[in-house]
Amino acid sequence: YIHFVLVQVTIKPLTRQGLNTSVLVCLRDARDLNFDDSLIGAIEISLCNEPIYFDGYPDLTISLTDKNILETLKINIKLHIYNMLHASEIIAIIHHFHYKATNSICPKSLVNLTKGETTMMKCVTNDSNNLIPQNIKWSDINIPEDLS
Repeated sequence: YIHFVLVQVTIKPLTRQGLNTSVLVCLRDARDLNFDDSLIGAIEISLCNEPIYFDGYPDLTISLTDKNILETLKINIKLHIYNMLHASEIIAIIHHFHYKATNSICPKSLVNLTKGETTMMKCVTNDSNNLIPQNIKWSDINIPEDLS
């Protein structure tokens, strides 16, 4: 078995600062056909001045023999207000999966989950390495029908 504890996602704009652009990011267990139930984390935020960082806590154990293992964790991204040439690379996506391989289906994870919220890590200043956690409620996010 493999137990996914934490997924960290960073979205960095590859454009100049100050553009009025935004991004919608959804971390999902795409094996679940019900979109709302598949959500692990979601965030909609401006990319105007800085990269964004967020954490999703799947607290999910799956079998390594699951035929749909490649659908387990998906990151869906929708960009808003970009008017760039076709095939331009306008964002960089960096992600880290924290997991544990185990022979047991009881990984004893100590994650405290809150369904319906995503933790975003906000920079104190543009040149700072200090991050402050901020919770984003999924009900405050506009998820378009074509993403679900």
